[in-house]
Amino acid sequence: MKNLITFFILFSSLGAYGFFLLSQNYPLAIVSITLGFILWLILMGVFKSRISGLHFILILFGIFVSLAFFIGYAIEQDMWGGYHFNTEISLLSIGLMLLLILPGVYLFYKNSNEPVLIAPTDKSGVFSNENSINQNLNDFQNNNNFQNEFENSMMEYDPELLNSYYQYYYGENDK
Repeated sequence: MKNLITFFILFSSLGAYGFFLLSQNYPLAIVSITLGFILWLILMGVFKSRISGLHFILILFGIFVSLAFFIGYAIEQDMWGGYHFNTEISLLSIGLMLLLILPGVYLFYKNSNEPVLIAPTDKSGVFSNENSINQNLNDFQNNNNFQNEFENSMMEYDPELLNSYYQYYYGENDK
Protein backbone atom coordinates (compact mmCIF):
# COMPACT_ATOMS: atom_id res chain seq x y z
CA MET A 1 0.00 0.00 0.00
CA LYS A 2 2.88 2.34 0.81
CA ASN A 3 4.51 1.78 -2.57
CA LEU A 4 1.19 2.34 -4.30
CA ILE A 5 0.85 5.75 -2.64
CA THR A 6 4.38 6.78 -3.56
CA PHE A 7 4.01 5.61 -7.16
CA PHE A 8 0.72 7.52 -7.36
CA ILE A 9 2.53 10.68 -6.24
CA LEU A 10 5.29 10.17 -8.81
CA PHE A 11 2.92 9.49 -11.69
CA SER A 12 0.53 12.29 -10.75
CA SER A 13 3.43 14.75 -10.72
CA LEU A 14 4.52 13.41 -14.10
CA GLY A 15 0.94 13.81 -15.37
CA ALA A 16 0.74 17.38 -14.07
CA TYR A 17 4.12 18.08 -15.65
CA GLY A 18 2.91 16.79 -19.01
CA PHE A 19 -0.32 18.77 -18.76
CA PHE A 20 1.44 22.04 -17.91
CA LEU A 21 4.09 21.41 -20.57
CA LEU A 22 1.48 20.87 -23.27
CA SER A 23 -0.54 23.90 -22.12
CA GLN A 24 2.68 25.98 -22.38
CA ASN A 25 2.73 26.88 -18.70
CA TYR A 26 6.41 26.09 -18.14
CA PRO A 27 6.94 27.56 -14.65
CA LEU A 28 4.08 25.43 -13.29
CA ALA A 29 5.53 22.40 -15.07
CA ILE A 30 8.82 22.95 -13.22
CA VAL A 31 7.02 23.51 -9.91
CA SER A 32 4.80 20.42 -10.33
CA ILE A 33 7.68 18.05 -11.07
CA THR A 34 9.79 19.53 -8.26
CA LEU A 35 7.05 19.40 -5.63
CA GLY A 36 6.07 15.88 -6.67
CA PHE A 37 9.65 14.71 -6.28
CA ILE A 38 10.07 16.41 -2.90
CA LEU A 39 6.76 15.01 -1.62
CA TRP A 40 7.77 11.56 -2.84
CA LEU A 41 11.10 11.75 -1.00
CA ILE A 42 9.37 12.91 2.19
CA LEU A 43 6.89 10.03 2.07
CA MET A 44 9.63 7.52 1.37
CA GLY A 45 11.41 8.82 4.47
CA VAL A 46 8.23 8.62 6.56
CA PHE A 47 7.53 5.07 5.38
CA LYS A 48 11.21 4.18 5.88
CA SER A 49 11.31 2.44 2.52
CA ARG A 50 14.50 1.58 0.72
CA ILE A 51 14.70 3.47 -2.56
CA SER A 52 16.40 1.18 -5.03
CA GLY A 53 15.93 3.27 -8.19
CA LEU A 54 16.60 6.71 -6.71
CA HIS A 55 19.44 7.46 -9.10
CA PHE A 56 17.24 6.81 -12.15
CA ILE A 57 14.46 8.98 -10.75
CA LEU A 58 16.91 11.80 -9.96
CA ILE A 59 18.30 11.72 -13.50
CA LEU A 60 14.84 11.57 -15.08
CA PHE A 61 13.40 14.42 -13.01
CA GLY A 62 16.52 16.53 -13.60
CA ILE A 63 16.10 16.09 -17.35
CA PHE A 64 12.40 17.00 -17.09
CA VAL A 65 13.09 20.23 -15.16
CA SER A 66 15.84 21.32 -17.53
CA LEU A 67 13.67 20.47 -20.55
CA ALA A 68 10.82 22.64 -19.27
CA PHE A 69 13.29 25.44 -18.52
CA PHE A 70 14.79 25.15 -22.00
CA ILE A 71 11.44 25.12 -23.80
CA GLY A 72 10.03 27.92 -21.67
CA TYR A 73 12.89 30.37 -21.71
CA ALA A 74 15.43 29.47 -24.44
CA ILE A 75 13.07 29.13 -27.40
CA GLU A 76 11.40 32.31 -28.60
CA GLN A 77 8.89 32.59 -31.41
CA ASP A 78 8.91 35.67 -33.62
CA MET A 79 5.86 37.32 -35.19
CA TRP A 80 6.22 35.39 -38.48
CA GLY A 81 6.12 31.97 -36.78
CA GLY A 82 9.84 31.28 -36.74
CA TYR A 83 11.74 30.06 -33.69
CA HIS A 84 14.94 31.55 -32.26
CA PHE A 85 17.19 30.02 -29.67
CA ASN A 86 18.57 32.27 -26.97
CA THR A 87 22.11 30.94 -26.58
CA GLU A 88 22.67 32.27 -23.07
CA ILE A 89 19.53 30.66 -21.71
CA SER A 90 20.28 27.47 -23.67
CA LEU A 91 23.68 27.21 -22.00
CA LEU A 92 22.05 27.98 -18.65
CA SER A 93 19.55 25.15 -19.17
CA ILE A 94 22.38 22.74 -20.07
CA GLY A 95 24.22 23.77 -16.89
CA LEU A 96 21.02 23.32 -14.90
CA MET A 97 20.57 19.86 -16.37
CA LEU A 98 24.13 18.89 -15.45
CA LEU A 99 23.65 20.14 -11.89
CA LEU A 100 20.33 18.35 -11.50
CA ILE A 101 21.43 14.97 -12.86
CA LEU A 102 24.82 14.98 -11.13
CA PRO A 103 23.48 13.53 -7.81
CA GLY A 104 21.74 10.74 -9.73
CA VAL A 105 24.90 9.87 -11.65
CA TYR A 106 26.89 9.92 -8.41
CA LEU A 107 24.43 7.56 -6.72
CA PHE A 108 24.45 5.28 -9.77
CA TYR A 109 28.22 4.84 -9.68
CA LYS A 110 28.38 4.73 -5.88
CA ASN A 111 25.84 1.90 -5.68
CA SER A 112 27.46 -0.11 -8.46
CA ASN A 113 30.94 0.08 -6.90
CA GLU A 114 30.09 -0.88 -3.32
CA PRO A 115 32.53 -3.39 -1.84
CA VAL A 116 31.37 -6.83 -0.80
CA LEU A 117 31.24 -7.01 2.98
CA ILE A 118 32.84 -10.03 4.64
CA ALA A 119 31.39 -11.28 7.91
CA PRO A 120 33.75 -11.09 10.90
CA THR A 121 35.38 -14.31 12.04
CA ASP A 122 34.61 -16.13 15.25
CA LYS A 123 36.59 -14.79 18.23
CA SER A 124 37.03 -18.18 19.91
CA GLY A 125 40.80 -18.06 19.36
CA VAL A 126 41.36 -15.03 21.65
CA PHE A 127 44.17 -15.61 24.13
CA SER A 128 43.49 -15.02 27.79
CA ASN A 129 46.96 -15.04 29.34
CA GLU A 130 50.64 -15.44 28.44
CA ASN A 131 50.96 -19.05 29.70
CA SER A 132 48.53 -20.48 27.19
CA ILE A 133 49.85 -18.61 24.15
CA ASN A 134 51.76 -21.51 22.59
CA GLN A 135 48.93 -23.94 23.31
CA ASN A 136 46.35 -21.61 21.81
CA LEU A 137 48.58 -20.91 18.83
CA ASN A 138 48.96 -24.63 18.14
CA ASP A 139 45.22 -25.14 18.59
CA PHE A 140 44.59 -22.23 16.24
CA GLN A 141 46.85 -23.67 13.56
CA ASN A 142 45.55 -27.24 13.91
CA ASN A 143 41.87 -26.46 14.37
CA ASN A 144 39.73 -27.89 11.56
CA ASN A 145 37.09 -25.16 11.95
CA PHE A 146 39.57 -22.58 10.75
CA GLN A 147 40.77 -24.64 7.77
CA ASN A 148 37.68 -23.72 5.75
CA GLU A 149 38.32 -20.05 6.42
CA PHE A 150 41.91 -20.32 5.19
CA GLU A 151 40.94 -22.27 2.09
CA ASN A 152 38.07 -20.00 1.07
CA SER A 153 39.44 -16.64 2.09
CA MET A 154 40.90 -14.09 -0.26
CA MET A 155 44.04 -13.77 1.84
CA GLU A 156 46.20 -16.61 3.08
CA TYR A 157 48.08 -16.39 6.36
CA ASP A 158 51.66 -17.47 6.86
CA PRO A 159 52.02 -19.63 10.03
CA GLU A 160 55.61 -18.46 10.55
CA LEU A 161 54.49 -14.84 10.42
CA LEU A 162 51.75 -15.48 12.99
CA ASN A 163 54.20 -17.35 15.22
CA SER A 164 56.76 -14.52 15.11
CA TYR A 165 53.99 -11.98 15.77
CA TYR A 166 52.77 -13.77 18.88
CA GLN A 167 56.32 -14.34 20.13
CA TYR A 168 57.21 -10.68 19.75
CA TYR A 169 54.06 -9.14 21.22
CA TYR A 170 53.49 -11.59 24.03
CA GLY A 171 57.01 -11.46 25.46
CA GLU A 172 58.60 -14.69 24.28
CA ASN A 173 61.30 -12.99 22.20
CA ASP A 174 65.00 -13.32 23.04
CA LYS A 175 65.92 -9.82 24.15
